[in-house]
Amino acid sequence: MKHSTLLLFFLYPLFNFSQVVETPMGEFFDDVIEMPGPDRNAISYFKKEGKYGFKKGDSLIFAPVFDHVKSYRNCYVVQTNGKYGALNKSAELILPMKYDTLFNARQSGNSIIAKLNNKYGAFDFEGAAILKLEYDHLDYADATSSIFVVRDKKNQTAVLLANGKQIKQPIDNIVIYKNGIIASVDNKYGFIADNSIQIPFEYDELKIGTAGFRKTNQSNEHFAQVSAFANPIIARKGEVYSLINSKGEMLTPMDCDGIEFNKTHKYYLLKKGDKQGAYFNTTKSIIPIEFDRIYMDGMRYVTVTQNGKKGIYTKEGEEVIPIEFDAIWLQGFNEGFQVTKDKKEGWYSKEGEVIIPPIYDKIDDFYESGFDDFLIVTIDEKKGIINRKHEVIIPINFEYIWTLDDHFLVFDKRKMGLIDKTGSEVLPMIYSHIKKSHTRGSEVIIVKRDSIGPNHQTLYGICNSNGEFLVKSELTSIRYINNALNLYNPSIADGGAFLAVRSEAGLYGVFNEFKQEMAVPFSFDAVQQKYAYDREAFFMDQSQKLGRNLD
Repeated sequence: MKHSTLLLFFLYPLFNFSQVVETPMGEFFDDVIEMPGPDRNAISYFKKEGKYGFKKGDSLIFAPVFDHVKSYRNCYVVQTNGKYGALNKSAELILPMKYDTLFNARQSGNSIIAKLNNKYGAFDFEGAAILKLEYDHLDYADATSSIFVVRDKKNQTAVLLANGKQIKQPIDNIVIYKNGIIASVDNKYGFIADNSIQIPFEYDELKIGTAGFRKTNQSNEHFAQVSAFANPIIARKGEVYSLINSKGEMLTPMDCDGIEFNKTHKYYLLKKGDKQGAYFNTTKSIIPIEFDRIYMDGMRYVTVTQNGKKGIYTKEGEEVIPIEFDAIWLQGFNEGFQVTKDKKEGWYSKEGEVIIPPIYDKIDDFYESGFDDFLIVTIDEKKGIINRKHEVIIPINFEYIWTLDDHFLVFDKRKMGLIDKTGSEVLPMIYSHIKKSHTRGSEVIIVKRDSIGPNHQTLYGICNSNGEFLVKSELTSIRYINNALNLYNPSIADGGAFLAVRSEAGLYGVFNEFKQEMAVPFSFDAVQQKYAYDREAFFMDQSQKLGRNLD
């Protein structure tokens, strides 16, 4: 005698349906009264003197005559004196109180399964019969798909369709989806949907996505109604594979050595020998099996490799970038692609247009905000700036380029300068150092020139972000003034951060960083320390005498 072995993929905890009628009532009925929700006229059931009844709001529908009530999503099953009936969710009787058992479980399909005189059948949720009461065992019945799984007295499984047609039996293995069944007969798999066999029972394996059969030696059947699938079915016949849709139509030839489903990016990797291709179910398109490697790291583009060269395809199977580059990087979803060819870098748009030809040794982005439209390009270790339209902003003449405020700080041959975003000079290339003040919130820029004049004197300047000098004369010294505790503190941001500055004549003054003007003229031998008293500021000169006060 041959016994069937059935297998289901399931989303829910499963009951053993072949044992339903043998289970004590307490496992199927509880004594929890269903209370109405916010709608006070909703249907509810109640318990009185050990019996259950139904009401709508405060109006009685059924007197408390039922021994047990089980509430399902689409119906109520009630029991009295060992007989079962069913009510719809309006508490209207749809099946009379005559059945040996009734149940509706998610894993048994979208229906009410009934037993009467040791025969099983099924009803929909309006009480209409969808399968006659004439089967020894009924394990699955679905009113939507009209698919039924039954077993005879020999425990052999068969699949029935709505027209009463019986699929080949006995069924070895089975997995049920909302829109079809994959099953096997004599270890050959087929697919049943829309009331007929869509894929004949001639394949050695059928699976959807990454799911496959896990064979079991149990003779008990467990069924689950999992979600409907939209992906193709991977079919194997012998050692070759193909993709087939739920209508039985071949999507790829039956000649692949292997097919793998990429769950992350929802595509099928097709393999034949050492070549790869891809099928995209969302676009119903295919990339032919002629590439050494296919890789997808986003949701739209596919990188293909052939003879060591890379190109880009869309999920529609259209070529975006020709297969001629050594490396390709997707630069953000809307940015485009950075490419490398013969050790030179360039840039393509996401539509495949050449924006920057591959002529540069290196192309780098800026990480600072406000510089998104600019790129640093390098040729022969010299750097320049271009925008994303490949317009030259700064010629490729510099050793290093950084950002300073809203400008570019350039360095070459031990000299620095400042250039704005249009390429115009802000500060000439004559300075050994250009930097922002360390004072928090200050907008001043401090510049330094080394070895000026016959005495090789070092001179300083203070300017704003536009390159305008705020102190007319050049300075021989700039330093931060110690605070009242005699601590060096350039981060004071109280609206009056001050610098001690010395003119070429050797006299000190005080510069206010926030007002960007001289607070004390050049009249002191030194300025050492700042005090605050009664909203006035005082500066101590080197002889420890109080200097001029400030409002």
